[in-house]
Amino acid sequence: RVCQRFKAAPLPQQDYDQILFWILRPQQFVSAALRKVGLNSKLAGVASVLPSVFLRADIAVRGRKPLTRTPSLASSADVRLIDSAEIGPEFDDLWNRKKTEDTRMLTYRTSEVLRWHFARQPAKVVCCHRAGELIGYAVVIRDDTQSLGLARSRIVDMLVEGDDPRIVERLLEAAHRHAFEDGSHVLEVMGFPQSIREVFHKNSPYSRSAPNLPYFYRARDSGIQTELQHADAWYACPFDGDATL
Repeated sequence: RVCQRFKAAPLPQQDYDQILFWILRPQQFVSAALRKVGLNSKLAGVASVLPSVFLRADIAVRGRKPLTRTPSLASSADVRLIDSAEIGPEFDDLWNRKKTEDTRMLTYRTSEVLRWHFARQPAKVVCCHRAGELIGYAVVIRDDTQSLGLARSRIVDMLVEGDDPRIVERLLEAAHRHAFEDGSHVLEVMGFPQSIREVFHKNSPYSRSAPNLPYFYRARDSGIQTELQHADAWYACPFDGDATL
């Protein structure tokens, strides 16, 4: 309401308020969902057993788990995990290459900015290299809901050279694996342009609507405001704003 009062417009991307997620631990996820509707912890734990069986079956039958579908890429692209404090000059090299290919509204992502932004977050960075060169990364943070007992990981930033869908898929798979090994019950992702979201959708996530529209904007220059009314003018994710600070 405050944004609308100051004549800010919602981001012109129709499905931006759709949160995509993959369930990592069905019984714990169902238990948290039951707590949300009012069951106490003990009852929720007991009542979650049977629904979680059906949920596991749905995940298995529908393939609701990110996978790298390009075997040659799996062998040629090296993926590793680092702390956000380890972000270094190779991120500047990727950022400089990305700037030359992109004409979208894109927040600065130099190594200095990234380290500062995630300094107070339990952030991990999945890095993808080819021939020793960084060609993409994804930032994953823990954002647990303590009141529900829900352990949640979120992909809050991702940058890939050329928006290569094969690299996006590789990063998504690695982020999913890290979230599971970190003990999370669910991995969530919100936002990103359609080229990135299409890869997410191909990996059969569940989805839910955000309780509120998550992104508003207003440019003082009317010409810029007009240009930003098109979805393809944006590269927006939780990193672009205060959602992860």
